[in-house]
Amino acid sequence: MSEGDSHLWLGRPLGMGGSNWPAANYPYGSTKGGTLAVHHGIDFGADYGTPLMAVAAGEVVVAGHDREIVYGKRPDFYGLLVVIRLDSAYNSQPVFVLYAHLSEVLVEAGQRVEPGQLVGYTGASGAALGPHLHMEVRVADNTYAHTRNPQLWMTPFDGRGVVVVRLVDRTGQPIPDYPVLLSRAAAPQIIYRSTTTYTDNNVHSDDVFGENAVFGDISSGPYWVRAAVGGHEFAAPALVMPGRTTVVRLALPVP
Repeated sequence: MSEGDSHLWLGRPLGMGGSNWPAANYPYGSTKGGTLAVHHGIDFGADYGTPLMAVAAGEVVVAGHDREIVYGKRPDFYGLLVVIRLDSAYNSQPVFVLYAHLSEVLVEAGQRVEPGQLVGYTGASGAALGPHLHMEVRVADNTYAHTRNPQLWMTPFDGRGVVVVRLVDRTGQPIPDYPVLLSRAAAPQIIYRSTTTYTDNNVHSDDVFGENAVFGDISSGPYWVRAAVGGHEFAAPALVMPGRTTVVRLALPVP
């Protein structure tokens, strides 16, 4: 079913020289095959010093280093960071966008920013294996425990939409850390995109969708969403529309 655009409010964070496609191998809620901590945001590959732009209008509430005040898993986890409280609330709750691992911060706490305004440059400060942008969306409170999947908040690229998936067991409980496949309806045997469901409850589903997997920036058209559980394959159709969010539920049958 389609749920419309919901809260696809945000622009893209990287300026000239950066790719605004989130890294597919370490999505929100993933551990990258058990090799890293549960991901509370999404990553964008970028060279050192790539410009970072405000994705929406708001007020800067954090601008600096996290050595003394913890905004992630531990001190010095995000290094140089910027957090913006958006002007737009969601269900009467404040919404925050966090940029982490910067090399330079160009804004100050209390400063207003507008969409597309330069706020800093990418780097590898904090717990980073190399230069990139780690981006989070936080709802209700600016803490590590209040993140949501940023791909449910960014405006899709032209001609593309978002597919959210809820894969559940026979009791209706989410099935964690499980492969989900997306195929075009015209070529169901070819995997167009793959992801995994959220690893555990350390990250949160959307307040409305209750998802545990997301496919962002999918070209419009008809698709099949599939998951093989307990030797059985389950599939559901998904019609992706430009600028819209489509919800798919895959549930094991009740015996």
